[in-house]
Amino acid sequence: MDSSPSEELSRLAYSNVNMKAHAEERLLRTLLTDYNKMSRPVANTTDVVLVRFGLSIAQLIDVDEKNQMMTTNVWVKQEWNDYKLRWNPQDYENVTSVRIPSELIWRPDIVLYNNADGDFAVTHLTKAHLFHDGRIKWVPPAIYKSSCSIDVTFFPFDQQNCKMKFGSWTYDKAKIDLVSMASNVDQMDYWESGEWVIMNAVGKYNTKKYECCTEIYPDITYSFIIRRLPLFYTINLIIPCLLISCLTVLVFYLPSDCAEKITLCISVLLSLTVFLLLITEIIPSTSLVIPLIGEYLLFTMIFVTLSIIITVFVLNVHHRSPRTHTMPHWVRRVFLDVIPIYLFMKRPSTVCKDNCKRLIEMMHKKVSPTSIWAEAESSLFVPQPDGQGTPARSPSPSLCLPMEQHLPKTQLLSASSQYSILLEEPHLQDCFSPSPSPSILLSLSPDGPRGHPKERSLSVQHALDERELPQGVPRCHSCSFQYCCVQEEASQSAGFLRIPSPCGMAHPKPTTPFDRPSPVTDGKEQQLFLMSPSMKLAIEGVQYIADHLRAEDADFSVKEDWKYVAMHFRKHFLFTDDGITRLSFNAERMYTLLSGLYKYMFQKDEYCILILGLDNAGKTTFLEQTKTKFSKNYKGMSLSKITTTVGLNIGTIDVGKARLMFWDLGGQEELQSLWDKYYAESHGVIYVIDSTDEERLSESKEAFEKMISSEVLEGVPLLVLANKQDVENCLSVPDIKTAFSDCAPKIGKRDCLVQPCTALTGQGVNEGIEWMVKCVVRNIHRPPRQKDIT
Repeated sequence: MDSSPSEELSRLAYSNVNMKAHAEERLLRTLLTDYNKMSRPVANTTDVVLVRFGLSIAQLIDVDEKNQMMTTNVWVKQEWNDYKLRWNPQDYENVTSVRIPSELIWRPDIVLYNNADGDFAVTHLTKAHLFHDGRIKWVPPAIYKSSCSIDVTFFPFDQQNCKMKFGSWTYDKAKIDLVSMASNVDQMDYWESGEWVIMNAVGKYNTKKYECCTEIYPDITYSFIIRRLPLFYTINLIIPCLLISCLTVLVFYLPSDCAEKITLCISVLLSLTVFLLLITEIIPSTSLVIPLIGEYLLFTMIFVTLSIIITVFVLNVHHRSPRTHTMPHWVRRVFLDVIPIYLFMKRPSTVCKDNCKRLIEMMHKKVSPTSIWAEAESSLFVPQPDGQGTPARSPSPSLCLPMEQHLPKTQLLSASSQYSILLEEPHLQDCFSPSPSPSILLSLSPDGPRGHPKERSLSVQHALDERELPQGVPRCHSCSFQYCCVQEEASQSAGFLRIPSPCGMAHPKPTTPFDRPSPVTDGKEQQLFLMSPSMKLAIEGVQYIADHLRAEDADFSVKEDWKYVAMHFRKHFLFTDDGITRLSFNAERMYTLLSGLYKYMFQKDEYCILILGLDNAGKTTFLEQTKTKFSKNYKGMSLSKITTTVGLNIGTIDVGKARLMFWDLGGQEELQSLWDKYYAESHGVIYVIDSTDEERLSESKEAFEKMISSEVLEGVPLLVLANKQDVENCLSVPDIKTAFSDCAPKIGKRDCLVQPCTALTGQGVNEGIEWMVKCVVRNIHRPPRQKDIT
């Protein structure tokens, strides 16, 4: 049965694959037969095995500042040649390469010298890629923990330089020599870290002679310049520390009467202690260097402690009184008279307590007898001839002395009185009635008319019961009078108080004090009321209270002076001790912390751009137009002054958050050999072609091809400018692309753009620079060289 053409093709393909598989099996059996993986793959013992070594980082896992260790996930790229593993592809069905287990072949013993966890060599042995010419490529992954010297001086705005040193452990340079694949670490598959940014990672070949051996050992050391992202620590550590430390100043703003001054200081001190403990958990336990933020917190804690001591002293001065301290004359002179002048302070008006002022004035006020009697008489209820009476009430308590013997003996206290004699002596009652039944009540009352100073009055009041009053006897309203000692000494020596006649039937009509006979000429018509011992005690009590209040007023004035002195101390320590001293000690630290925060917030990534091309291509003109368009207040160089570049021209512009530094290199043939010196530091290349000079187009193409062939510029963005497009009969962009088409394969995987440009007028400058900025920012092969502030 005939098969279809498709089945024949399938059978033929399967047979070819099967034959190729058999060929690989036969090849491996042939290569590994009698193969000794212990010996070096050299034909002569004097030959050196050249191992091309490179490093590709996949992830920066962690940087342990406490243990000074960096954990990375890397791919260790190694290439060498083994002459014993060569074959002719034609003998094995054109098999040019095979994957072979690395355990079966010889491998260079390259280890990480500064390993920190004990695994110096690669632990996961992957397969090696073997080519027919004996070349072997082996790229095993590895997670290394390398030692890293951490410098936390500027934490959390610090930048670290962690190194990874690779080299052969047993073979010296005469047996194995290392050749670096690239000057930088490959970051093609790098996974960005949330805490650290790799600023730069370069490799350097070194040779060293150790004390243990006479041979020289080569190594390749990769230096990782990493910088911390400080946003987390800024929000959770720096800003809270600054805010809490500022609360110390508020202690001196609190009034001295506030009891929370010490509490606030201690709370701030405890908070700073907690933040200091957090820092000690992060930084390494070393005495070589102390971070500036730690020094800042330490000095702030010292000043908070001093603030507590000062606050205790101020409170002690504030609460001093004449009973505990005597104010020296110099203190009164300096703090009450001199210092307020220099501090531009004005003491408020003197405020004195007047608790007893009106009482003292009233006791020493002389009242005329006329006013006494007039006030006393005006308060009596006097019946008129027609049987009607006009009641008149004094604003002060009254004196009522009923003369009937059958009145009640109950003695009560007047509701308006404040100082009373509740019980009088029996001999006092005899002055008013022959019977001991009437009761006399004397009181001192502060009542007085509204709007006038309060006066003290002597009130004698009898409690009456309407049911006990005899018929025909009119009700008696109280009669009051103000007492005053017109002749103080005479009254006290006589031991009595002169009062008006009591109301009642004996005086149906009121009389004026001028109609009354004097007590000397007519003593029978005047009743003398002798002062009782209780009255004397009451007056002495009032005098004692007045003296006590007077002394309290004097103490109040002295206390106010002490408080004013304490206020001077508060303001002095506020502006001098807490301000100037803190600034002098912490100026450098605060500047570093704040400048680091400022750099982080307003930082600009710096990129180096090479401007290459032949001489007279318009490189310098393009640079001047670029600086004119992207720099404020910059006036470009006059065209008449622009000449052929000999050496180097440098220009800088800012575009968004990126800072571009241009290096304009001379294009003469003797200067082109210097171009490669700048390749390693460049982040982008601008190649300028003179589209009007067809004669030198081949020369420009040769220089261009040599430039892009450099491995150092691998992955660097390339901008080709077809300059002088404003000239007639110039080469267009398609013409330039056609002329340089042979160089296209060498461009490789990089961003490339060919753009028309007229540097003289600035046409195409903005578009070219904006494209270059986008490319260098997203290019992971060349991170920014450094960060700079605006």
